[in-house]
Amino acid sequence: MKGVHPGVARARVERLARRCEKPRKSGLRVSANHRDVSHTHLSRMKTFKATQDCNNIVNMPAPNEFVSSIVLSVVGIMVLAFVAIPMSLTLGTFNIIKRAIGNVGTRFGLISERRLDYKVKDPKCILITGASHGIGAALAMEFADKHKTLILCARHEGPLKEIQKACQLRDCENVITLTLDVSDRENTVQTLKRLDEEHNIDLVIANAGVTADRDHHPIEKEGLDGVSRMLIETNVLGVMYTIAPIIEGMKKRGHGQVAIMGSIVGLFGTTAMPIYAATKSFLQSLSRDLVFPLYYKYGVHLSLIAPGFVESRMTHVLKDDAQAWYPWLLFWGPQQSAKYIRKCLVDNQYYIPFPWYFELIQYSAYVLPPPLQPYISSMVGYSGVTGTPSREALCLT
Repeated sequence: MKGVHPGVARARVERLARRCEKPRKSGLRVSANHRDVSHTHLSRMKTFKATQDCNNIVNMPAPNEFVSSIVLSVVGIMVLAFVAIPMSLTLGTFNIIKRAIGNVGTRFGLISERRLDYKVKDPKCILITGASHGIGAALAMEFADKHKTLILCARHEGPLKEIQKACQLRDCENVITLTLDVSDRENTVQTLKRLDEEHNIDLVIANAGVTADRDHHPIEKEGLDGVSRMLIETNVLGVMYTIAPIIEGMKKRGHGQVAIMGSIVGLFGTTAMPIYAATKSFLQSLSRDLVFPLYYKYGVHLSLIAPGFVESRMTHVLKDDAQAWYPWLLFWGPQQSAKYIRKCLVDNQYYIPFPWYFELIQYSAYVLPPPLQPYISSMVGYSGVTGTPSREALCLT
């Protein structure tokens, strides 16, 4: 710069340079702010879009697979909560509670020491109804011993004589057979009262029972009365006529054992056999409410036998249908069932269900909410055929 002092010129150049740098810095600053604003705006847009997507997912209809997975998850949780945990707690605490009640009662003089013997003494005289076929016949063979007296009752004399001979081949010489229809009140009560007075029966197994096969469903044109009368007379009243006179004798003697043949369907029935299941539910309720009064007041033990499907005349008409629904089901044989029942009776076990998987199935269905239970009950199936049952068709033992 001409005529300007070099220092002044230098200062002007530096000033000009600073002025030129300010727009660049301002531009950079604006550019950075612009980037910040753009980034914030983009984040807000992404958040808004994600919110819209969530709302769309919530409002859209769920597919069937999703609903099915939710239902299965809920059922799994319910089975865990209402089946596994309660069963483990029940099985684990029942004997503890039983012993606690006995110990407290003994301490305060309410219960005598002799009634705290949980192992039942080996019975010398045993009466079995319905002993001509199935579990009843197998129980007769299982208890056959030269030191025992067997009293076998059934409606069919021919098969009963064959069981008598088979028991005698096992060195059981004292085998008494009696043709008896347990639904006949007067004859049953008088006969069993006389036998108890003569032999002091130690164990009575009320095994006689009937079931309507799949061709005689009670809601068809014959009506509920057509099938239910015979089932109730035998399965309910017949059991009462059997055990009542013998329990009176046991109460006087201060000991004895009563075993009632119920069924696993007494816990949860099916549409295939509603009346039969109802009769077995009656026996389950009766046994539950009698077991402690009989035991602690009179020293009489009571057990409820609850078999599932066992190979017999009563179940052969249902076996094909059941295995068509559940091919994995395994039926117990009468001999296997009889051995298990005897073991549990010796241990004075109140509830004797078998096979174990039937118990698990029935208990799982029993703890479901009532609105769901009819759907589970109907899964066993209802044939919907008509017919008029006879006593032979009802498989009376």
